[in-house]
Amino acid sequence: MFDIKADIYKNTDDSWQVKIYLTSYLTDITVKGKIVFTSPECIKGQSFDISSTPGELTTYAVCDVPSIGADNGYCDLKFNFVTNSRTYPYDFCKAVSLASPANGIVIDGVIEDGEWNSACAIVTDEEQYASHLKGWAGKEDMSAKSYIAWDNERFYFCGETLDNTFATAEEKPTLWQGDSIQIVVYHDSENNHYVPGEAGKTYHELGLASVNGVPCAYKLKAQTDATQTGEMTYADFALTNDGNKNVFEFSIKWSDLFGYEYTPSAGDTLGFSVVYNDNDGEGRRGFVEYCGITDPNALSQLYLMNTAPSKDEISVYVNDKKLSFDSAPVIVQGRTLVPLRAIFEELGADVSWEDETKTAYAEKDGITLSITIGGSVMTVGGKEIALDVPPQLVKDRTLVPLRAVSEAFGNTVDWIDETKTVIIH
Repeated sequence: MFDIKADIYKNTDDSWQVKIYLTSYLTDITVKGKIVFTSPECIKGQSFDISSTPGELTTYAVCDVPSIGADNGYCDLKFNFVTNSRTYPYDFCKAVSLASPANGIVIDGVIEDGEWNSACAIVTDEEQYASHLKGWAGKEDMSAKSYIAWDNERFYFCGETLDNTFATAEEKPTLWQGDSIQIVVYHDSENNHYVPGEAGKTYHELGLASVNGVPCAYKLKAQTDATQTGEMTYADFALTNDGNKNVFEFSIKWSDLFGYEYTPSAGDTLGFSVVYNDNDGEGRRGFVEYCGITDPNALSQLYLMNTAPSKDEISVYVNDKKLSFDSAPVIVQGRTLVPLRAIFEELGADVSWEDETKTAYAEKDGITLSITIGGSVMTVGGKEIALDVPPQLVKDRTLVPLRAVSEAFGNTVDWIDETKTVIIH
């Protein structure tokens, strides 16, 4: 009858937006009710109304909250969808590590002011995380913070440790015997969603360390035969040591990590865990861990997170998928313009470009559309259709009127003025 799901955004002031999607499969009945938060404690009892419109597939409502209980890798977000007839509970409570969109990250072993601010730190500085470390003497002995980020091209990781003695490894394949980091990433290539307890027995395991004084990133295990173990010279890795503080910054292309093409989307989940090995110069003492690395079914869900759009940012969704553009959408004379190729390809059209006439051609399901920079009309199936705003070149990108080209291929377009959001169905 209907589905409910949640999406989360981190605001610039460290508060959160929770977006609740209601997908109705009823074409003649309105589904309506109230979202009532039951956890975490700081938002318990907060509520807002949400409803679908007959014939409308997906709608959503947004609520600003101070916390979702995910300050240290364990999300505690729960809510009920309350209708006139019954209450439906929803549970987002689990080991959830949050990967923020990457913004200005430089892999140099230095955490600059603001560089990782949008990421949620996983802090492992208590005895519960150091149960496998012999004689752990507190934070100054060995503790760590982990940050994770992502974009369409790369996976980013930063580990910051406090360690009273830093010892380098001697061999690359056994770099885990020195002061080092082991990262586990598991990817379900069928649906891009990791469910704890449903992983296979293999995963990608990455090692980061100083080997004989030289930073080394090494793939210790591979989830599939599509990629091999060995030194990851194709990745970016920097390691700095300043007294008892060490910073490990790392990034790798998704295609190099998995061995196949993967274009991530906000809302995808991966399996993730991290271990910090400690060696005080007399052999490996043990490790500090978040979710461990020995059991792929005990990994956390690494949730690829959005950040909340700024007040001036225009968000574009196709159904419930938020689109990413290499040139931001703009509003001209009341019409939203978006990058040409990105929107056509997202709508499933084949695109070609004629440079001499500055004309783009898109074809889908037997419908051919042509549109020219500066033109006042576009041609759809041989018929000319007037444009309120012509396509134009902005910062070397061709932008086209979103509503006109979307409706030309039979889609419907909704505009939500309060959030400057476009939804294409």
